[in-house]
Amino acid sequence: MTDQTLEDRVRKIIGDETLSAAAKDEALSNLIDIRIDQFGNFIFVRKGAPLDARDLTSFDRVNVTELRDRKRPAKRTRFLNKLNSPYKGPIILAEGDSWFEYPWPNIPDLIDRAGDKYAVLSLARAGDTWSDILDQDSNVGLPKRYPDGTLMGLFHILNEATPKPFQYVMISAGGNDLIGNLKDCVYDFDPNRPGDEYIRHKGDIERPGFDDVLGAAIHRYREATSKVVAGGRPVILHTYDYPNPKLNGQYIGYQLKKFHKIEGEGLMRQILNQMIDLFYCGLKQIADASNGKIHLIDFRNTIGTDDYVAGPDDSLWNDEMHGNWAGFEKLWKKMDSELTPIFAKA
Repeated sequence: MTDQTLEDRVRKIIGDETLSAAAKDEALSNLIDIRIDQFGNFIFVRKGAPLDARDLTSFDRVNVTELRDRKRPAKRTRFLNKLNSPYKGPIILAEGDSWFEYPWPNIPDLIDRAGDKYAVLSLARAGDTWSDILDQDSNVGLPKRYPDGTLMGLFHILNEATPKPFQYVMISAGGNDLIGNLKDCVYDFDPNRPGDEYIRHKGDIERPGFDDVLGAAIHRYREATSKVVAGGRPVILHTYDYPNPKLNGQYIGYQLKKFHKIEGEGLMRQILNQMIDLFYCGLKQIADASNGKIHLIDFRNTIGTDDYVAGPDDSLWNDEMHGNWAGFEKLWKKMDSELTPIFAKA
């Protein structure tokens, strides 16, 4: 049983029209935290709940749907307003995870910023894995809708009759698949093991290796992008930047310390940086084989760094995986600089 009193307090804060977005964020941050569960999904929990998802009880979880969709109505309204205006730019459908839908409104994510310039309808949801995205596109029963009325499912909405068809599709996915399986993809700390040999590439019956997890994500990227391109729409993908793991970080550092006794942030960065590089290589193969139909934006070394010894500038990060206001702004400037020539060729 969840804490109904806490959930009621959360709903009251979200629905209080007298509070600014910043005031709501501050009030909510005093009540709840974000965790990642063993499947890579974002979950909301009571403040101070255990870092290990396996130690969480149902009483710790905060099951308030509005937490994950707080930005969605404003994004949809802005998109529709652009369609009903003299706007002549590209019409974009975005699907993905928290880089496109970061749940704290006082930190604008990439689609918050993209939507200021372009007409973008977002299907993204913080914490979504590829399984979540594909489930929303399944043909079991009638397609569902988000609370703001937006149809769920990338291909459901691409096939829906609209006054102005989508011209591009942007996808941000795979990060939660990797983080959700992180503990199974890394060897335990060994002072004699070189830092570039900690990725457990080959899995077994009980535990997947990194190659298995990455391969599944890249396979899903390949299938989804092929289907979009076959429908006549170019696709825009992006890598993640090198992350910023911390010893007690809720996404990365805790897992590496708890399960593998890795207590050096430099080694954590070295391991994760290698994973990001391999992820980039997988996406680049897809883009390179697409005859110019799939574009890849490389965010590496934007707010993160390949210098795993010194580490990134902490002033640009809100947590281990996400930039703060300034960090997302820097990521957006990088993204926009690459979107401009893509759209100019249309």
